[in-house]
Amino acid sequence: MRRVTSTVEDVDLLLRTIRDHPWADAWQLSGLSGLPLRTVYRRLKDMGRKGLVWSVRVGVPDVRGKVYAPGRNGLIRLAGGPRVAEPYARAFGLDPMGLGRSLLHVRALSWTRNFLVSLLECGQRLEWAISPARIRVGSRRLTLDGQGCASPWPGHHLLFGVLADTGGTTVEGWADRLRLFLLWAERLAERREVAPVLVVLTTHSTRATRMVALWRDVVETRRRETQAHLFVAPVDDLAAEAGVWRRPDGGRAYLWEGVRGSPEPFRRPWPEVEPGKRARGGSLGACMVEGPLGGNAVLQAFLHLSGNDWRVLEAVGSWPLLRSSEIAALLGWQRGQTARSTRLLLEMGLIEAVDLPGREGEERLYLSPLGIRLLAATHGLRARPYGRARLWPVGQSGPVHLRLAPYLAAARHTLLAVEFVLGLRRLADWWWEQGYFHRLVIWDSVECIRRYTDGRGRRRFLRPDSGGVYQVGREVYPFLLEVDRDRGHRDRLVAKFRRYYESRRFPGPLEIGTMPRLLILCAAEGRARQVNQVLVDLAREIGEPVLDAVITTFERICFPGRFRYDGRVERIESGGAGRPSSPRMWPGLREWRLAGENFGRLTWCFPGLDPRRKDEALRPMDLQQLDREVRREMRAGRAQRERRRRERAGMPLRAGRDL
Repeated sequence: MRRVTSTVEDVDLLLRTIRDHPWADAWQLSGLSGLPLRTVYRRLKDMGRKGLVWSVRVGVPDVRGKVYAPGRNGLIRLAGGPRVAEPYARAFGLDPMGLGRSLLHVRALSWTRNFLVSLLECGQRLEWAISPARIRVGSRRLTLDGQGCASPWPGHHLLFGVLADTGGTTVEGWADRLRLFLLWAERLAERREVAPVLVVLTTHSTRATRMVALWRDVVETRRRETQAHLFVAPVDDLAAEAGVWRRPDGGRAYLWEGVRGSPEPFRRPWPEVEPGKRARGGSLGACMVEGPLGGNAVLQAFLHLSGNDWRVLEAVGSWPLLRSSEIAALLGWQRGQTARSTRLLLEMGLIEAVDLPGREGEERLYLSPLGIRLLAATHGLRARPYGRARLWPVGQSGPVHLRLAPYLAAARHTLLAVEFVLGLRRLADWWWEQGYFHRLVIWDSVECIRRYTDGRGRRRFLRPDSGGVYQVGREVYPFLLEVDRDRGHRDRLVAKFRRYYESRRFPGPLEIGTMPRLLILCAAEGRARQVNQVLVDLAREIGEPVLDAVITTFERICFPGRFRYDGRVERIESGGAGRPSSPRMWPGLREWRLAGENFGRLTWCFPGLDPRRKDEALRPMDLQQLDREVRREMRAGRAQRERRRRERAGMPLRAGRDL
């Protein structure tokens, strides 16, 4: 039976929910408050007219429509009077500075609130929940995207924290926060015999596995046993009742499985309101005129971007020196779709353009200092730590900017790596059109960086030219890419590939499973044979098997035109009048050779591209599309029968229906 409430009760309940979850959307507020969605929309509209809430519309991916935060009159109502409204806002992080920080982090907060709503939809009870949460641990502050007390069943209470990893940085960047969480868990366990649970939401399964490995490494480094529990899952698999959660032991489990709870609920932490302190970032009176966000340049840029603008900005951050047409190809858009977003980002000063030496007129895009600051703020970091987490050349001091010299010095190298990734994207799109499940899952350059320990015990980075994950059906194929343009002596080849053997022999703590397949592009056939011989000689010297690597040359997979599948993959050269097409890479051709003693046999870069296995990659049936087609056929059948009935009865046909 639906609970009957008054308007005043609904408004107070929504105000408290928005206070605990600033910048939540209407659907999340409905799930967290228990009010019907239609009622929430109606109440929010009235509250906005009365100045009880602020609302803004953001274009960040995974955020729906408007998001809401307490307004000036709402804070006065929550605090109990205008004299304590400003210190109340500061205590709860609802002053202009706190609201601005939360708004920039709204994507991670949205993931967290969706998780909290999923708990309630699965029948679990939340004694209390807040997002974000700031916890004092000694002299430091632990920032979580969410914190709460859940009761999966009566008499069983769990204290949990939530971290939302939206990607874009190395997994190692979360190590400090995990250490601080473990320290907080130890101090909490000293007072109560129940340790908290950390729930991590991440982007994909590969990153989830690396996050679990990072947790184990942090625990082993501290050399202390911990009672804290960890559950990690990709956000696409978010379901409280599904066994998709990764555990530190490497297995999978249901959420809260194996966690011992407390018979008494955990007390919610309430901040202390200090009447003498004013709000940070401006007074609430000024906010009534200027809005709650003031004139911060990063915030203003954040609010002006749409969803497409954000995707283009993130693509430029993932791969510097891209063109607008290449961004469209990577995102799966039409060539002209990125033109508007590119112009807007250039006008706002978030990206800049540069001409490569000898290739004037080709505007290559890269992040400006303001763009770096904006992306860093959305991850809760400052510009320089964010640049280091991305392994960008941002310098050690002075203004934070992307130093282009390393990229321009190896511009040809970078463009070849980009063209290869574009070729994989074209391959996946072509197979998808044929009805097969091919997908380029990961193409961010930061995801392919590997850590390893050299022979002296020092930690090193292995930085290939590119990398990612390609999916065929249910199989995923992680890969690393090396582009060799025949510019170095054999000794340089030996030094480069020796690092790959060391990475396989002494993997870092986050490298789980076998080493990804290495794809090597060479300039000529002779160079390809030399690279293969170096790999074989190093394997004999070390006494290990040859690396899992396949080698090809540019001329074998790079040519003008396109390709098709007609029993076998073949080239179709472009011809006819008009401007000739530029060479493109087609990695899906059977023009690769497996490194080793038997180097002459041709194969595919991924085993799943073998046409004999194509039935394993059939695309899953779209049940909604099937339902639409069935309904369309049923309507057509009914219309045809009605038309025949009218014709037999001599009745006039109805315009627009029977004609």
